[in-house]
Amino acid sequence: MVFDKNKRSKQRSVCYIISEYTANDVKHPVIIKNLNKNGAFIESRSALTTGDDIMLTFPIHYLDPPIKVNAKVAWSNKDGFGVIFDKIKQKKKSAKKNFI
Repeated sequence: MVFDKNKRSKQRSVCYIISEYTANDVKHPVIIKNLNKNGAFIESRSALTTGDDIMLTFPIHYLDPPIKVNAKVAWSNKDGFGVIFDKIKQKKKSAKKNFI
């Protein structure tokens, strides 16, 4: 599947969230640079490819513990990668929506 990052269903909010993702049982520190309820752009030098599955963990100031969401890499380049979120629990989805 080829994903056109210019044809998102929802506009993303610019942000700077220190976070991490886990792939193949290895944690990687990253920075989320933009975010919406459906996905995010993650600044990273990691070599991920379209279709890779990750678990993204990021804090929201009033939610403890941080949000953990499974995501699929939609595209990647030298600066980072875009992900599409899998479904997340409704309580965390509401918190993420209110944050964005």
